[in-house]
Amino acid sequence: METDCNYNSFTDTNAELYINVVECLRKLIRERGVKSEFCDENCLKIKNIYPKFDEIVLVKKNDNLILVNQDAQCSLSFIEFEDLCRISDDLSKL
Repeated sequence: METDCNYNSFTDTNAELYINVVECLRKLIRERGVKSEFCDENCLKIKNIYPKFDEIVLVKKNDNLILVNQDAQCSLSFIEFEDLCRISDDLSKL
């Protein structure tokens, strides 16, 4: 998969939430062997970790990780803030 890294710059407002989600995802990958793969050195795809999304993709941008959703058409889009909050809450309970 080619990654279009034309994302807006990482926002401070969401930084803490993104970091929390990223940490939860890392923990799940480590502890539960959740399937993940690097599409390139700046992109990590995590499959079937969260019911609403086929894949969650972490994209490295300016030394920050940005969480995006990849839909069936392989297009990347930012996860909406309220969905991110929900994901953060749900993941922290796992």
